[in-house]
Amino acid sequence: MKRRWSTQILCMLVLLALGGMTAAAAAPTATVQVSDPSITPADVGATFTVTVTFNQTMSNTVSPTVTFDPLVSGTLTGASGAWDTDVNENDQYTVSYTVACACDVAANVDVQVSGAQNPGTEVMVSATLADAFDVERDSPAEVGGPAAIASTVECQADAVAPTL
Repeated sequence: MKRRWSTQILCMLVLLALGGMTAAAAAPTATVQVSDPSITPADVGATFTVTVTFNQTMSNTVSPTVTFDPLVSGTLTGASGAWDTDVNENDQYTVSYTVACACDVAANVDVQVSGAQNPGTEVMVSATLADAFDVERDSPAEVGGPAAIASTVECQADAVAPTL
């Protein structure tokens, strides 16, 4: 019995000395930024982006999931995401949305990011940018102006259910 234990200990020491035993890789972390802290009727038709920057190279086969709390699906449409390889390969992911209208009046919208993986399949630590942006029906400079009126009409039309 002594011989068996000493052989196992010797093997572990050899592996350790050769670098064969390493610590587990750390899960990826991320920071989140948005392109505009305040969406107003003047932004209709513009592009709104969420940029996620990771602390390590990520697998470009697993895109992160980006969600908003509260939901703003009437305001931000046409999500399209892509990995950026300009600086460091696959360490930044950008999701672009079209501002359809300022329909979802909301203050302090949080952006939540989850699900991305690095090439070693470690799943990222979920990231939240709290109070990232607001959606305002009328900006102070546009109250009663043509953009505010057009946006209000467009948003009211969106809220009407179709008749069958």
